[in-house]
Amino acid sequence: MQVVFVSNYFNHHQLSFCDALYELLEGSFCFLQTQPMEEERVKMGWQAEERPYVRYVQPDGTTTGGLEWQNLLLTADVVIFGGCDDESYIRERLAAGKPIFRYNERLYKEGQWKAISPRGLLQKYKDHTRYRKAPVYFLCAGAYVPCDLGI
Repeated sequence: MQVVFVSNYFNHHQLSFCDALYELLEGSFCFLQTQPMEEERVKMGWQAEERPYVRYVQPDGTTTGGLEWQNLLLTADVVIFGGCDDESYIRERLAAGKPIFRYNERLYKEGQWKAISPRGLLQKYKDHTRYRKAPVYFLCAGAYVPCDLGI
């Protein structure tokens, strides 16, 4: 089984989980980092130690290690996607009806008023509701996420 975890960057919050997946899947695991970590987060100690399963998206569409991320995301058995606003990474996979686990922190960090705002409702529909009959699942990365989704 091949599992790919896509996020904006690899950090200490994901480290233990990713190490466990890499070991459990006997190396058939890849973490795809979609952007460089901001310098202020590096200074705060967010940057995790290098791992053999971490790949970085390059501007030419390849990743470090020469893998093409588009093919990797389409052929993997499971993709975990979160921490990245760019839906283009998973658009083709969603269209193909392949399994995706979205993970999210709080949807309404700036306040629950977004639960009733037209923009907030539209974004919630785009990211979650329209895939309710597809193999798209949700991993809550925080205690408030179930409440945010239940509104």
